[in-house]
Amino acid sequence: MRLIEMTGTTAGGVRSHLIDVLGLLGADHQVALLAPTSVIDSLTDAELAGARTVPIQVSTRPSARDAASLALVRRWARSCDVIHAHTLRAGALAVLACIGLTDPPRIVVTLHNMPVGSTAVRATGEALFRIVASGADRILGVSPDLVAKAESLGALADLAIVPAAPDPTIAPTPARSQSPTLLTVGRLSHQKGLDLLLDAAEILVQSQPKLQWLVAGDGPMREALRAETEHRNLPVELLGRRDDIASLLRSATLVVQTSRWEGQPVAIQEALHAGAAIVATDVGGTGVVLGEDYPLVEPSAEALAAAIDILLDDDTLREEREKMSIKRASQLPTLAGLADQLTNELRLFPPLQSGAQTR
Repeated sequence: MRLIEMTGTTAGGVRSHLIDVLGLLGADHQVALLAPTSVIDSLTDAELAGARTVPIQVSTRPSARDAASLALVRRWARSCDVIHAHTLRAGALAVLACIGLTDPPRIVVTLHNMPVGSTAVRATGEALFRIVASGADRILGVSPDLVAKAESLGALADLAIVPAAPDPTIAPTPARSQSPTLLTVGRLSHQKGLDLLLDAAEILVQSQPKLQWLVAGDGPMREALRAETEHRNLPVELLGRRDDIASLLRSATLVVQTSRWEGQPVAIQEALHAGAAIVATDVGGTGVVLGEDYPLVEPSAEALAAAIDILLDDDTLREEREKMSIKRASQLPTLAGLADQLTNELRLFPPLQSGAQTR
């Protein structure tokens, strides 16, 4: 079959998911990847898995370039069987490009983020969501709230399967640091609740004077966070982008997620595979990853600090949480599950081989 994979700017979990999808599709189907040049250039030949690359502008907000992008997608849509778009912007572009086609392709949109931020950002997101819901044949959301939102707008929707392959260098019996060390992994953006992280750190220094909080990741808030950390003299160290996450996970006493919203966070899946005790906010699809029995906290500095304090002071409770992580890791989604979902939702023939490897 002739398939289009389409995305806007990607990073983190969205990029990992795209690579998995390309790897699964590439063996038996003709795939074209329509994406910004920055995305295409960031992918290796192995990650592209034979996909033909077509540069396209998918801006974060409506712009004058959209007309050219619509024309390009429309041209490719005339000769394909399925468009699988990732992100709201790419999904809306796919829907609009196919309006009026005599024999339009099936459109499946995987949504990876709920629009959060300013009023303008949320309003734009709402408009894009309505376009996608009105024209997509199927929406796959990475979190229950995305699925519920799509269904409320009349779309057929289901929860996306988002596997994170375990890093073979991550040991399930980690060697923890002697001093209390917290680790947060993620993009330095508003969605990640990093203001809550700083406030929680300020609360914790009263009861945990030797605390060290490591933050691995890069993003638009880095300089502002650095300045705030220095101004408030907080025990928070911004590590920047790191390639040794496995080592950091092994040494952390606790892994902490402070996000205001998440899909199915890859960082939390990696922490589970590492057997780390986790404190995470109850937002988006975090509960999908951690499972029904794993304790979650509300997204507030006070709730985060209280949960962290309890686990740092109680070795037995922390060890129980580590055992929960190891057990949950064995239950996480697999590439085989993703292959089955893609076969069903994209209506692929021949069906994907569930044993395919991508990462």
